[in-house]
Amino acid sequence: MAEVRARAPWRIPTGQFIRSYLLAKEEAHPSEIHKALHAEYDKLNQGRKRGERLKPPTFHSFLNYLHQMRLFGLVEPSGREEPIETSEVPWLSEGIVRYYRLTDKGRAEPPHEAWFNWRQLWLLEGYPELE
Repeated sequence: MAEVRARAPWRIPTGQFIRSYLLAKEEAHPSEIHKALHAEYDKLNQGRKRGERLKPPTFHSFLNYLHQMRLFGLVEPSGREEPIETSEVPWLSEGIVRYYRLTDKGRAEPPHEAWFNWRQLWLLEGYPELE
């Protein structure tokens, strides 16, 4: 009889990663969270062949995801901002880096459905808007 092996995960759920990261860190800026997500993908890809490696979201896709979580009221700016010169974001040359934290709704148990599938919520409830 053939040996049954457990399947390795095919992706790391971005929303759930953001939530768990912010629960642990209190606040963080998007590039810090994205960098940590990439590190998790790197761990997951160790030992995988080139064609089997999982691809993390691009920074732009990640920012879009974070924006959706903000629209659903799950994250908010923490009020902490840093000029680009003092941040660890080398590809930006001007402006500020804004830090985010979870809202009470984002911390609530059980986790809000948007952490798992915000696109499905759009279909059911309509597009959320910032207040």
